[in-house]
Amino acid sequence: MKADDLKDERIEKGDVMSRRLILFLAVLFIVVAIVSTNVLFKIRGTGNGDSEELDPLIEGLAGSAEGLPEYAMGNARTTAAYAAAIEIPQSLEAVACYCSCGAVGHKSLKDCFLDGDGFEEHASYCDLCVNEALDVYRWQAEGVPIDEIKSRIDEKYARFGEPNK
Repeated sequence: MKADDLKDERIEKGDVMSRRLILFLAVLFIVVAIVSTNVLFKIRGTGNGDSEELDPLIEGLAGSAEGLPEYAMGNARTTAAYAAAIEIPQSLEAVACYCSCGAVGHKSLKDCFLDGDGFEEHASYCDLCVNEALDVYRWQAEGVPIDEIKSRIDEKYARFGEPNK
């Protein structure tokens, strides 16, 4: 009988160890998922452009939402980027976008905001497009030549994907 008791005890210990291992792996998975999500939010943006302070130049743009579609007014940064697209479409047309939107036929950053008939919804849910457009707007307002702006955009955003130009 002692051998059977020993066998039962080993099985119970094995079950406890298996449960602990599964619990440990589950907790580890959750922690990794949370950390990865936070890292991605810091890299690509949180989708909540109102959580950070806007510089005065961008804040002024965000106030000019007249005529924009509702989807362009999800947060202040998105609104500002759509307003920038209206003000500087030629500059956005000269710059590549790095959000992989070339797969849907976009040829430049402008295509993420504007199409032949008016507005394009894509940028309203793409922080990368919004950030690029606001950078272009800011640098142009600072007097940076378009060729330098293109170089800066390429340098800053190339890590996110292939350009659509």
